[in-house]
Amino acid sequence: MGIDYSKDFFGTEKTKTRKAFTKTTKDAVLELQGSKCKKCGKKFTSINKAQFDHKNGKNWDNRFENCQALHAGCHDAKSRSATKKRATTKKKKSG
Repeated sequence: MGIDYSKDFFGTEKTKTRKAFTKTTKDAVLELQGSKCKKCGKKFTSINKAQFDHKNGKNWDNRFENCQALHAGCHDAKSRSATKKRATTKKKKSG
C-alpha cells in the first residue's frame, strides 16, 4: 500500500498541487533581476545559486508575475516569516 499524495495529512482531498516554474520563466526572471537576489540585491554565483520563489506563497500559481529569484538564505527567511505570520493570524482568529 503506497502513500496517497492526492490527500493531505488529515485525508482531505488536495485541490491544488505544487508546480515548478518553467525554465523560460526562470531565465526571464533572472534576466529581469540582473542575476541578483530580489531580497538582498547580491549577485548569484555558482556556489550561491538562485532559488525561485512564489511571491504570493501559492505554490501552484506559476504566473511570471508571481516568480522571484532569491538566494537560499533569503528564501528561507521569507518562508519562515510567512509561516510565522500565518500562525499568528490563525491564533488571532481562533482566540
